[in-house]
Amino acid sequence: MKKLNVAIIGVTGSVGRQTVDVIKRNADRFDIQLITAHSNAVSLEQIGKELGAKRTILTKNGMGELLRAVDETELDVALVAAAGTDIIAVAYKLAQKGIKLALANKECIVSAGKFVMAAIKESGGMIIPVDSEHSALFQCMCGHRKEDIAGLVLTASGGAFRDLPKEALETVSIKDALTNPNWSMGQKITVDSATMMNKGLELIEARYLFDIEPNKLSVVIHPQSIVHSMVSYKDGAVLAQLGLPDMRVPIAYALGCGEERIDSGVKQLDFTQNMALTFSPPDID
Repeated sequence: MKKLNVAIIGVTGSVGRQTVDVIKRNADRFDIQLITAHSNAVSLEQIGKELGAKRTILTKNGMGELLRAVDETELDVALVAAAGTDIIAVAYKLAQKGIKLALANKECIVSAGKFVMAAIKESGGMIIPVDSEHSALFQCMCGHRKEDIAGLVLTASGGAFRDLPKEALETVSIKDALTNPNWSMGQKITVDSATMMNKGLELIEARYLFDIEPNKLSVVIHPQSIVHSMVSYKDGAVLAQLGLPDMRVPIAYALGCGEERIDSGVKQLDFTQNMALTFSPPDID
């Protein structure tokens, strides 16, 4: 079996480190050509040695070296885990290469979705989303016609403040916001989850990733984070993707290029145990 040439952009953050875990479990499948970090040189060097990475790059002084490396490196899959708008130019260049782009960065699509998706279409590449919600939608849409879709439903845990009355939000702290009830994530996305800003960004992402009309997008609060999102079809059928709330599942799916399932290290759901799955509309106000 030919190994896939892989780049990991942002290897020292939360998604990056979980990606490293998945790759270690499937080391015979991947050749790590390139990994990057913003400023954590020590961790970058350590991870580079662990993975046998051919090239490591720090991006704190700009994206020039990384952009050149993307041009020079033969890749099958690039997983973009770094957050922020600085990475848009890199994602755009990767989109132009005609490869599988495993995308965990929200800003690329929220800020420049029109252009990134156009580059993907022109190059013949593919975006496999790494957000749990968009990965779920992607999986539930596979093998189905877009014109048969009635709606995309994104689930939301509600974050740390989902049960607080509105007036209590006046006194919450950053520390309070950084305690997500279900997910292990980076600080920014954890705070955005608590404020529900994250779900607004995900609606914009879904609109561009799947070229779907905004009136076919909706959000439901699902506190258990077992159903990761759903697709409803015009015949009344609804397909959902379920699993434990662990980012290694969408990461493993993306690294498998949407073609095969690889070991993520995540336990199976046990449906013989009592399990309540609840859904409710979000408080838009």
